[in-house]
Amino acid sequence: MSDSANGSAVRRLYQARGKREVIRQVPGLSDVRWKVVDGFPYGAVYVGLESVICDFFGRLFTDFDEFVANGSEFFESS
Repeated sequence: MSDSANGSAVRRLYQARGKREVIRQVPGLSDVRWKVVDGFPYGAVYVGLESVICDFFGRLFTDFDEFVANGSEFFESS
C-alpha cells in the first residue's frame, strides 16, 4: 500500500470508531501492523486485521462503556 493509501486507511479506521463491520470494509488492511503505545490500555503491536479487531478493539471495548479517539493530525512516513 502506498503512503497515501496508508494514510487514508488510518483515517477510515478512526472514523470507524471500533465498529468491526466498518473496519473490515477498509481496503488493504489484511496485513496491517497496529502499534498501541506503552501506557495506553493493551499497549502492544498487533499484526493482521483480525488481531486488531479482536485482540485490541475487542478487549478495549469490554473495559470501557464508551471510548472515542479523534484524530486531528495524521503524519505519513516511509
